[in-house]
Amino acid sequence: MTFHGTVSAADAPNGCVAQNDGVVGVGRDLGRSSSPIPLPEQEHLHQVTQELIVSLDVSEQSPPHSSSYLFPVLGALVYRHPPSKKSISTQGTSGLPSARGSHQALDPQSGMAGSRALLLLGWVLGHPRAGSLLSVLQNARQMLPGGAHPLLFLLSAQVLGLAATEMALLTTDPPWSTIFRGESVTLRCRGSQPSGQQPTTWYHNDKILARTATDTYRITNARQKQTGTYKCQSPGSVASNPITLIVSYDWLILQVPSHAVFEGELLCMQCRGWEPGSVTSVQYFRDGADITTRYASDKQLCIPRAETQQSGRYRCMGQMNSFLSVIKRESQELHVCIRELFSSPVLSVASSAETLEGSPLNLSCVTHLSPHSPRTILWYLFYRNGTVLQGPKTSSKYHVPMVGLADTGSYSCEVRAENSSIWKQSAQVPIAVRRVPISGVSLDAQPHEGQVMEGQRLVLSCSVAAGTGSISFSWHREGSAEVLGRGTRYEIPSAQRDDDGHYYCVASNGGVPAQSPRLQVTVVGVSSLFYCHIRAPLLLAALGSLLSGLLAVHVLTSKDPKGAKQ
Repeated sequence: MTFHGTVSAADAPNGCVAQNDGVVGVGRDLGRSSSPIPLPEQEHLHQVTQELIVSLDVSEQSPPHSSSYLFPVLGALVYRHPPSKKSISTQGTSGLPSARGSHQALDPQSGMAGSRALLLLGWVLGHPRAGSLLSVLQNARQMLPGGAHPLLFLLSAQVLGLAATEMALLTTDPPWSTIFRGESVTLRCRGSQPSGQQPTTWYHNDKILARTATDTYRITNARQKQTGTYKCQSPGSVASNPITLIVSYDWLILQVPSHAVFEGELLCMQCRGWEPGSVTSVQYFRDGADITTRYASDKQLCIPRAETQQSGRYRCMGQMNSFLSVIKRESQELHVCIRELFSSPVLSVASSAETLEGSPLNLSCVTHLSPHSPRTILWYLFYRNGTVLQGPKTSSKYHVPMVGLADTGSYSCEVRAENSSIWKQSAQVPIAVRRVPISGVSLDAQPHEGQVMEGQRLVLSCSVAAGTGSISFSWHREGSAEVLGRGTRYEIPSAQRDDDGHYYCVASNGGVPAQSPRLQVTVVGVSSLFYCHIRAPLLLAALGSLLSGLLAVHVLTSKDPKGAKQ
């Protein structure tokens, strides 16, 4: 049986379970039983959620009220009988309890809600990791054909409403899970609102025990019938963590904390006999190994900085006087769970695409605080190549508006708990900042279009539309391996006929070079200019003179002979 602090050896699982088990207390409000259940592994949970999504093909005509009243019942039913890892498969849900009554297992495509889908929904609601399934529900709404389904909206609303409420914290004074018959203990329930406005409800073995105007409940002259699991619910909070109280009739008991013990905290326990001072030569054991000399003092065994791997089965042994003899007695074995305060952080990069120079960089340090310690404040630090970039701060985000090549490196984050010695660091994530590639290389010429008279100056210019960093330019002519020049301009002071050809420039910022289109350069020679600009007018003048002479001859020869005689 999973408890907040300790459990008996008979009920304890083989390991410390539910160290970060979502929002505890949600299941009680949905009719969840407190029956023992081992948490499924991640692949088990994945298969169940896949089954949920596949099976949740419910017709819009299905009455939503039928599912709303079934959810608490199914949550309790499936929670009492969770599907085993072996029984869950992608082919079916044979490990789930069968539905009886008016809701029979039907084909999902028949337009009616099948019992398998409802049972899976009930299991999700009743499962102690219902809080961590919240994101699954939100994603499932988008994955279903036709958008969000009313049935899933109902499911999401119930989980969302409860997950937003803080869980009450139940403690005991004295802080032990085991007491002797006839002793007294005070239970205290701390919630999100001060007591007195509304009554505090107390539960014993999932049944209402009492309602008090204060946040305390006193057990005096304890009897064995008061052994069991206690919970409370304060105003404005959901049901608290469960605490197991054992009223013992044994000669010797081991007293361990009734509250949750987190990593990094002081863990103390003590071995007590029925009569005060009647125990001598006390020994303490964990999982069968004697740990007395390492941690024990005269009265208690204390571990100053508990670690999760120190969870296990504890017991004590001591000598007790019995009339004229000394008898060695042994306590019952109790399971002590050292809980994880927060999970190991994971550094998340907002974009998985290549990080380009000048683009923003957004990092998140993702960790999960135990729901049993909601008031713990976490501090975050961000590192690059082992150097602190930001922190400690309460923000789990790190933002760089515009990154440069100097921001390349191995990034990590660290999480520290306030008022605790616990700190955890993420794995390093390499981030390489790349230059923005060169693109849009263009070439311009003066005179325009690259036509120049022999002896005149020719200027070529190269530019890029995009690209960051230091950009280098080089000039080339087609058919030649020689680099003509470097820089954004290339100038030929006095163009000659042998400068004809196709020119281009190449731009590079350390990445893949980019090349401009080729430009045809034409040099017009002096002889050509002479024929075009000097000889042509002379020929035209000569041709004009010839035409004038021919015209004069024609006029003379065409005169009347008679007129000539006269």
